Amino acid sequence: ENVEDKKFLISDVLKMFFRLEKEETRLRNRESAQYGRQTQTKLKQDVLNRDNLTCHYCNKHEKQLRDMRRIVTDHVIPWRVLKENNILDHVELNLVTACDDCNYRKSDNILKNHCDFCFDSYTYYKGIIGEDKLMPFVREEDALERIV
Repeated sequence: ENVEDKKFLISDVLKMFFRLEKEETRLRNRESAQYGRQTQTKLKQDVLNRDNLTCHYCNKHEKQLRDMRRIVTDHVIPWRVLKENNILDHVELNLVTACDDCNYRKSDNILKNHCDFCFDSYTYYKGIIGEDKLMPFVREEDALERIV
């Protein structure tokens, strides 16, 4: 065998290795994403059960809501704020049950004085992110009546 044949052989082996490594990474990422979706689904169900399918803001149970208003999970500290600060985990401490209408009206606001749960979530993330990054989104206690 000459040197050129060995170069082609080595080149082919490297190409095959990198193709296999790329495929393995793709499969690992897909499994990870699937695990993430399953975890999020379980977390969402845990929050809905914890809150007894009742909107955290208007206190209406799912059965009291009109057909068009369904129950969802809402981030006490908006997901946008968390993403901007590289916090990509959904945690139960930051999730509440909300009807579509209240979730829409609350938007990216933080209602830290709405209840103890909201205040605890705010306090937790204030220690991680810093109050200066949360304050632009904070609305006063009486803002809930105007928003929701």
